[in-house]
Amino acid sequence: MNKDNFWDSVNNAIKSEKVVGLCSFCKTEIKPVIVAGSLTNRDYCICPNKKCNQPIVVCLTPGCDNYANGSLIRRPLCHWCFQKATPNVGNTILKAASAITTTAAGFYIKKRFNND
Repeated sequence: MNKDNFWDSVNNAIKSEKVVGLCSFCKTEIKPVIVAGSLTNRDYCICPNKKCNQPIVVCLTPGCDNYANGSLIRRPLCHWCFQKATPNVGNTILKAASAITTTAAGFYIKKRFNND
């Protein structure tokens, strides 16, 4: 067995440990390659898609087989679980900004009329 075949067989054995899931970067179905395994932390993997090749980690949502961003600041959830967990964040921010603006306008008008 030559060196390339040996490493291909090792890589296939490692890949068989991970389940097929979706990459948060390229959004394609993949079976990731483990770069560094860990007993106390999530395995650091690489997307095998040649166009993507981004670092990924297993999503922490129970029952989810997809993969999250695994760069220096690792995200706990994949793209889809994050969207499910935070569906109305944008609306909440807009409502809070609207309330603050309305309150500030009310204080300004009140102050303006009291000075006259």
